[in-house]
Amino acid sequence: AAARELADAAPEDRGAAVDLMRTLSWAGRHDEVLALYRERWADLAALDAYFRVTETAPMEFIAIAQRAQGQTPALAQTLAHWRKRLDFLREQGTDNGAFLMGEARYFALAGERTQALTTLSQAIDRGVRTPLLAREPAFADLQGDPDFQAQVARMTGLINTERAKLGMAPLP
Repeated sequence: AAARELADAAPEDRGAAVDLMRTLSWAGRHDEVLALYRERWADLAALDAYFRVTETAPMEFIAIAQRAQGQTPALAQTLAHWRKRLDFLREQGTDNGAFLMGEARYFALAGERTQALTTLSQAIDRGVRTPLLAREPAFADLQGDPDFQAQVARMTGLINTERAKLGMAPLP
């Protein structure tokens, strides 16, 4: 409710819009993600005009919702648009862990298992640490994959190494 209130109170606040989409996506409320997309932006061109070229998360949450709703043609369009943004960012020299993590999410949603796992491994190598990796909606299709679970375990181990240095209990 708070994310929706913030996004509604400040329609020009891109961060609030992304937070609302993220909240809805993680809650599995895909119909609401798509309703928000249609109401606020109507299409990818309007979404493109609203968000900076570096802001690719909205496409991730739309793609997750489209996949969950079985909207295959719309998903293909969203993925193609997202790929163009990622390619542009790479051409501009973007090359860091956060970018690689976004690319891993893209590959997972595009059904490119090997590339998703390779890119995820590279993101972890570059310092990405997210304790909720095993639950990320973008990786839903990989949840039962032993290679994905190995990356989750590797990341959890790296996080726990840092937690131990701080005297904190390990994550399960």
